[in-house]
Formats: sequence, C-alpha cells, structure tokens
Amino acid sequence: MSVGEFTVSNIHMDEDKREEEKQKDSQLDIEKFKVDVAAAEQLAEQGDFTRSLEALLNLEKQARVAEDVTASKAACSAVLQVCHKANHLKQLEEHIVLLAKRRGQLKQVCC
Repeated sequence: MSVGEFTVSNIHMDEDKREEEKQKDSQLDIEKFKVDVAAAEQLAEQGDFTRSLEALLNLEKQARVAEDVTASKAACSAVLQVCHKANHLKQLEEHIVLLAKRRGQLKQVCC
C-alpha cells in the first residue's frame, strides 16, 4: 500500500483522529474560565470598559464553540452585567441583540 492510497480503513482512521482533535479543542477548563471572567469584570471595575468587553466576548466565543452551556451563560451574563454596572444602556441593548443572534448560540443561553 502506498502512502497516498485511500482505503476505507485509512478514511475511517482519519475520521477518528479528527473526532479526537475536535474533542480536545472543545474541552473547556471551567476553573480557568471562571478566573478569566472575574479578571475581565475586575477590568471593568477599574474603568477599562472596552478591554473588559473584548475579553468577555472572547470568553463567550470559546464557550460557544465548546458548546458549554454553563460557561456560555456565565460569559453572557458577565457581558450584560458589565454594561449595566457601567450604565451604558445603549451598549447593553446592542449586546443583548448581538448575543441572541449569534450563529451557533445555544437556546439555553438566550432563554
């Protein structure tokens, strides 16, 4: 059998490897995630509202891609709380719409 030859067993092995890599990529360390959310909220309290939102939205994306409902809820709630505490009601409204319309957002997170 040559290196470039495709057989049913080769294709099946490649699919298994892809599934294993996908599972590794999608696993989220919840303790580190909570620490990162708290750090981003701390940034907002220190007055760095923009960096805080960027960090929280990145965390939300990681949780959404990993399909982790609890982490996604925590990240979305943190985004909305930061906007509310800073009294940026216009951005609060925009982020509610943004998070609800995200492609791949789990329904348990939005409702």
